[in-house]
This record gives sequence, C-alpha cells and structure tokens, in this order.
Amino acid sequence: MVFKGARHYLHSTDLYPELIAGAAACGWRVDGTIDIRFKRSIATQPIFHFDGSVGGAESAAAAAEFTLGVGKETVVGRIVGSDRPVTGRKTYDERGIWNLANIADRSVCLLGDSGYAPIEVATALTLLLHNKVLPVTIPGRRWLLARLSLNRPLAPADAIDISVEIRQVIGRSMTSSALTTSRGALGQIVFMVGQP
Repeated sequence: MVFKGARHYLHSTDLYPELIAGAAACGWRVDGTIDIRFKRSIATQPIFHFDGSVGGAESAAAAAEFTLGVGKETVVGRIVGSDRPVTGRKTYDERGIWNLANIADRSVCLLGDSGYAPIEVATALTLLLHNKVLPVTIPGRRWLLARLSLNRPLAPADAIDISVEIRQVIGRSMTSSALTTSRGALGQIVFMVGQP
C-alpha cells in the first residue's frame, strides 16, 4: 500500500478495499454487515488477521478491529501495522468530490459523478461536512474516521448516490452520521477529533 496525498498514514479509503480483497483471498465473499473500528493510524504496511477475537497484547497491538458478514457467519479480525515501511505515494485530492457536494444544514450529498470510489466519496463527504459544520479549532488536530458500520458492502452505484447526515454530536470531539442511498439506510460513520 502507499500513502495518499500528503498524508503520512494509510488512509481508510485504501484499507477498506484491501480488507474486502483480503477476505476474498481467504475464500470469503463479504455480503453482510461490515464494522471497522479504527483505534490508531497505521504508518507501515498493514497485516490483516482473519483469526477471530483475540485478547491481551494482540488486541492492544491492533490499529483496527473488524467484523465482516459472510453468509450466515461473522468473520472477526484485526489490522496491525508491520515493520515494513510504506515507500510509495499517490496523488489524492478530495476536492474532486467536494466540488460536487451540496450541503444543507447537517447533511451533504453529491450533485454528480466525481469518478471516485464509494468509500472515498463517503469519507470525503463526511470530512467536508464536519469541517463546514463543526470545524476543529485545536492546532494539529482534525476530524478522523473512527468507525465505519455498513449494512452491506459498498457498491459502485453508491459513489453517486450516497448522502451523509450528522445525527449525533458528543461534545465537540465525536459524531455519529447516517449514510444513506436512494435504496435506504446504508450504515453509519463515526468521526472523532484526533491527531493523525
């Protein structure tokens, strides 16, 4: 994996598709709920563990934990940073999404096709909405994705049909937002103020 834009950590928009691809490589077709809880950023090549619930030091070492709906089963695992460095970088500019965004009160949607992947659209729209409605005033801090809970895997059509609405604000450091499409509820996305 490579860094996106000027970031010095791996972006959730790259970790999500790698997680789905990793599950597929293990023979699992993710077709149900997806829940990813990010505990800290990852600045080295990630390792995806599909080994169930673990405790103690293994759980503490995880930068993220996840559950994936596969048929009638739930696959549980974690993402850990390795000792292998990230050596590449690719261009990434969320303004291609932001320029097509329409904000109304505490919600945002797209007014066209940005050409970005659904996970990129969901996170970029959520970030834009937070920066406009609840700007962070603490130097060195910013809104970060803390949790992504989906009712189903993201589909290509979601990239032009997704909307985000802030539903709950806890203090000024955490929010829960609804993700919806024209087909109904897609899930929720939790953001919190942190230092990347």
